[in-house]
Amino acid sequence: MSDKSRTPVIVGAARTPIGKFLGALSTLSAPELGGIATRDDAGSLRGASIGVPHEELPALRDGEHYQADLVGLTVVNRAGEVLGSVVDFVASGAHPIVRVKGEHGERLIPWIDQYIDRVDVVARRVDVDWPLDY
Repeated sequence: MSDKSRTPVIVGAARTPIGKFLGALSTLSAPELGGIATRDDAGSLRGASIGVPHEELPALRDGEHYQADLVGLTVVNRAGEVLGSVVDFVASGAHPIVRVKGEHGERLIPWIDQYIDRVDVVARRVDVDWPLDY
């Protein structure tokens, strides 16, 4: 995308949070964008990418992470086997699902306490309870 096609807008107060990733990721919310007052106004953004520069994102509490900061982290199971790296997250009705791609194929792991043991952004590692052959 060229700089010409980028249009800065003012982001107003976010409306009620619409979800939270198990307390480990930031709360999701629906921000109001300046100049977008109606459904038709919002329709003009169809297909557009909307983002916030990382340095302008709110500070997180201990144990919280932005999804973008987790992409590329190595995923290791309890047996010490490397499953691959975080590629992205898939939205689902119940909870986020992390997509992991590695030497042994691709895995979709639910991002819930039952399977996610630890996230260490500094060490660039996510520890999971997920077998290599699943």
